[in-house]
Amino acid sequence: MDIIILKNNKKHFALINFPNNEGVLLHQSSIQLRAYSNSKIRLAWRVSEGEELLDADGIDDNILQIFLNNPNRHELLRDIADLSRRIEIPIDRNSMAGTERRLPICRRDLRAIAASSSSPFSSGHQLIRSCTTTD
Repeated sequence: MDIIILKNNKKHFALINFPNNEGVLLHQSSIQLRAYSNSKIRLAWRVSEGEELLDADGIDDNILQIFLNNPNRHELLRDIADLSRRIEIPIDRNSMAGTERRLPICRRDLRAIAASSSSPFSSGHQLIRSCTTTD
């Protein structure tokens, strides 16, 4: 997680990047500030559900970016700490099968995988779970 805080004349701004892990994003969820917060929030999901995350170390390759602003620096820092503590983004890290061959885990990819003669799924006895709730 990366946090960047900037200040102009009247407000403090923060950018929080979540997370820098590799795997498959299982689902997106709504993220809200606490009711007592005066900060303004904006979310930018940079990855869709079921998408494979490969190079998540850079600032542009994160899954979620949260933009916050607040005129009170202490409230902004409290909101950053609260969000950092509460947010958990479900990533399936078990879908990464190695560098020589990455095995997708979505059902929509099963036909293409089964057609491959060297596929571990060619026996037809593998249980494949879905990446998303919409497929």
